Amino acid sequence: MTTSRTEHESIQRLLELYEYHPWANDRLFRHLETLPADIWTRHADSGYPSLRATFAHMYAMDRTWRHAIAQDLAFEEVAARISAWDAEAGEASPREMEALFDAAADDFRSMLRGIGDPSVYRELQHPYLGMLRATAFELVTHVVNHGTYHRGNATAMLRQSGFAGPSTDYIFYLYALNR
Repeated sequence: MTTSRTEHESIQRLLELYEYHPWANDRLFRHLETLPADIWTRHADSGYPSLRATFAHMYAMDRTWRHAIAQDLAFEEVAARISAWDAEAGEASPREMEALFDAAADDFRSMLRGIGDPSVYRELQHPYLGMLRATAFELVTHVVNHGTYHRGNATAMLRQSGFAGPSTDYIFYLYALNR
């Protein structure tokens, strides 16, 4: 399969956008290494009851959206796997969770490299929300924004426990790219 230079450049831009997500997750994992071990499972009054539960949700949704973007599984197949992905991560230690995220990110990158033209519309049928027509760019933007939202939840949980969170703003990622 031959891809045009423009399509190749689009995929590179898409990968660069996606790379912010694992970069920011890694910053949070590095920060967690400096904190007491019990912070991972400590109860928090937030969207999810602990950092581990928050990351388990993020992991399950990253896996879900990877398949939604690739359109390699039917909605019912993906939906049936969500509870298994959540359970896989639900009892993980921070290091185990990081390994799950690393493997999922590698899989996501591989999928994006083979996606074809990322500006082509994909149709996603949801049983309650209906039909969505969106490009890979739009869907990856959602994945990145979803992660940002929950990293914000994680930072709020850390603050409730008396700890600061790391800086994971997108602008810090751009500076890290040394543009």
